[in-house]
Formats: sequence, structure tokens, C-alpha cells
Amino acid sequence: MIGMDNLLTGNIKNIEHLFPLKEFEYFHHDVTKFVHVPGELDYILHFASPASPIDYLKMPIQTLKVGSLGTHNLLGLAKEKKRGSS
Repeated sequence: MIGMDNLLTGNIKNIEHLFPLKEFEYFHHDVTKFVHVPGELDYILHFASPASPIDYLKMPIQTLKVGSLGTHNLLGLAKEKKRGSS
């Protein structure tokens, strides 16, 4: 399990309880930038976005970028990780 967040509106304390788990890995990263994750991935879930109307108003450009560029970059990651099919 991998978690990725740039902590723009989040707090590392929300996921600290996961750090002791050997199957959890955290990347401090902004998904509006190119995303690379080594190894295989079974699923990609994109939940990145400022999560309140107040944040939307404070950061309208970042909100738009995470919705558009973040989705684009994570679709690119999914394409990269696609397993061969016949």
C-alpha cells in the first residue's frame, strides 16, 4: 500500500499510524508533477484535492491542477503499470 500527498491541506498526523506497517510506503509528492512509483501496482485511487470550500477559494488554481494534471499524471502511471495482455 502506497500513500502519496504533498500535505498542502493535509497533515502527516492523519497517517502516522500507518508508518509502522511494513506494507505501507509514503511518498511526499505533488501529483500535479510527474508521478513515478517503482514496482507493480494493483490499483490507483486518486483522492487528491483540497477537501473544503474554504480551501477551494484559497487555492483555486491548485484545485484545478490537481483535478486535471493530477488525473492526467495518474492515468499515465496506470498506463505505465498496465500488465501485458493478449
